[in-house]
Amino acid sequence: FHGHLPIDFSRLPRLENLFISKNNFLGLIPQTLSHCRGLQMLAGDNQFYGSIPKFLGSLSELKRLSIRGNRLTGTIP
Repeated sequence: FHGHLPIDFSRLPRLENLFISKNNFLGLIPQTLSHCRGLQMLAGDNQFYGSIPKFLGSLSELKRLSIRGNRLTGTIP
């Protein structure tokens, strides 16, 4: 897959795992992922860029975060 991640994650509040590695998604990590309160794993070796979103720090169920291979800046909240 390639291009921007087209999903409106606000419609998937029960999403637990998002494994999108080895694609060519680009752009910012979608802000609508903040609606996925039960997200436990986010893995993506893509072409995301920009700041690491602050909302990642509020995902209390997040156990695994793999964002290597992207062009993200900043610290993990």
